[in-house]
Amino acid sequence: KAVVSTQSTGKQRDIVQTMKRVDPKYRELFNQVNEESEGGLSHEDRKRHVNELRNREAYLMPAYHMISTTFADLHDTPQRMVAKGVIQEILDWEKSREFFYWRVKRRVLENDLERRIKSANKKLEHGQIQSMLRRWFIEAKGPVMNYLWDDNQAVVDWLTNAEEQESVNENIRIIEKDCLLSKIERLANGSEEISFEAIVSLLHRMPPRQQEDVRKMLNSAATSKSEESTE
Repeated sequence: KAVVSTQSTGKQRDIVQTMKRVDPKYRELFNQVNEESEGGLSHEDRKRHVNELRNREAYLMPAYHMISTTFADLHDTPQRMVAKGVIQEILDWEKSREFFYWRVKRRVLENDLERRIKSANKKLEHGQIQSMLRRWFIEAKGPVMNYLWDDNQAVVDWLTNAEEQESVNENIRIIEKDCLLSKIERLANGSEEISFEAIVSLLHRMPPRQQEDVRKMLNSAATSKSEESTE
């Protein structure tokens, strides 16, 4: 079976190379011409063999060109691109305008939300944030409705719903808090002196009620540790 590289489409030289590999008659004529060029044949004999080779090439060229073009086109069909994962789905032309309206709106909203999440924790990558958004969406809609994540309009409705966004805002606050706690923990592990000064500084900035709560927590922790030491 003839297999033509997609790069050879429309390139006669590459198609000729395929003829040499695949067609026995063409290959025989080609070899004869090359051998006779060194064998000292008469000009008329050599001219006759060259004409035979050219005639064979002209005879094969339409079929080989059609095969090469068809083979290349197979790589660019929507069905093939979906199979290879180059595109996600095939659109009907009549519905394409509506699709891209919701797609662009979704991307704009997601980008805005991603910037908010990045401001809460700059170490989060795009892929991590996308997985996070998908998890939040499924938590809001329920596991049975997880297929709606691929529905642009459904995601836009979720991103613009005031009640749903309260949950999203709370998740962002948790991310920000966890990032801050992680920084404080790294600071505490790095230097006891610095961590002590940081705690004192934080206490001074807290309202009186929160200061009292922190003192109670510290006293409780100290009591528990003392009891463990006694045991």
